[in-house]
Amino acid sequence: MTKDEIEKINRECLARWAQQLADGHSTPLLVIGIGHDERAGELHVVTLENAEFDNRTLAAYAAHAVGKLMAMVEEQENEKNLGG
Repeated sequence: MTKDEIEKINRECLARWAQQLADGHSTPLLVIGIGHDERAGELHVVTLENAEFDNRTLAAYAAHAVGKLMAMVEEQENEKNLGG
């Protein structure tokens, strides 16, 4: 994947996410990216530069977000099992 392709995907995703955040009356806190090609599987975590939260607080929010994500996974699996 070329750098231009990655930049295009990033712009498109960030634009959609910005709208979803605005719709939820919220602002970004952190972004997790995953590497491609020679950096396949590497996680890249980006946080706000002048955030009012320290890394421990950010980690707590991230852990809570993982819990919400796992609930979404379970819901999706239940829908598949029910034929939804």
